[in-house]
Amino acid sequence: MGGGTPPLQKKTLGQIAAYYKYQTTKMINELRNTPGRRIWQHNDYEHVVRDEDDLNQIREYILSNPLKWEFDEEDPDRVKSKLENRDESGY
Repeated sequence: MGGGTPPLQKKTLGQIAAYYKYQTTKMINELRNTPGRRIWQHNDYEHVVRDEDDLNQIREYILSNPLKWEFDEEDPDRVKSKLENRDESGY
């Protein structure tokens, strides 16, 4: 008796997403030589796409959002660039 393999448990979507984010963060940081740096946005959320209009709004957000990144006060690259520019100008 005993010694058998326990039954596989189904993973939740959240667990799958967390594992994907963990693995991709590890790989990206290895490639960039930036150990421990956060890659993914914190506090994401799930949204059920209800209809074609909803899907189109999401597509528009995905296309237009990167254009706003240079104005993102929480973007670590923007903050770093701002500090470097200040140091170069003496202000």
